[in-house]
Amino acid sequence: MTERFFPTKPSSGGAGNYRRGNLTLLSGPISSGKTSLLFQFALNIASASQTNHVVFICHRKRIESNPPFLSQGIDPSSSDAFNRIQMK
Repeated sequence: MTERFFPTKPSSGGAGNYRRGNLTLLSGPISSGKTSLLFQFALNIASASQTNHVVFICHRKRIESNPPFLSQGIDPSSSDAFNRIQMK
């Protein structure tokens, strides 16, 4: 189901580009898991290949004070993929 909203395969443009031709707006109440969902998506893309890098745009102070939840079994200290997610 998430593939409907978030592409999981590179676009035909090549070079590992995951952009889509349309825009998806994710909205919901405060603390409903929007940031956690998007961060999990960023982690999935970064984990798919050693060459994938992700830019995660967020409010840095909010993310540091209330970090996103991770799926069960994911250890942030053991995954190289976290180093390929750049927060802006």
